Amino acid sequence: MQITVLGATAPIGMHAVELALDHGHSVVALIRGGPNALPRSLKNHPNAWKSLKVIKGDATVLEDLKQAAEGSDAVLNCLGGKSSLKPTIASDSTKVLKLRYNRTFAEIMQVTGQFPS
Repeated sequence: MQITVLGATAPIGMHAVELALDHGHSVVALIRGGPNALPRSLKNHPNAWKSLKVIKGDATVLEDLKQAAEGSDAVLNCLGGKSSLKPTIASDSTKVLKLRYNRTFAEIMQVTGQFPS
């Protein structure tokens, strides 16, 4: 299974990536800072070299999300929380996913855990 993770540099996103890699899944991480911003714990994961792809991009930009989600079976939206991101980042990125996949908000919420306002 291929999983795209948004927010892979924050604690919950890092944990999601680690669990996915531990269970043999392929992971695509969309990170604003690109590969250089990937936390050391993920860079050093034993499966990272073969199963982790990092894409530099912004989760509120449709083209970046399309690239990151291409071929993925699931998209985990772990954005938000305490950070320098704008407060609406989680709902903004979820709205972009809705546009991309033409799903209802309830369907997107099942995948991302976010319900856009």
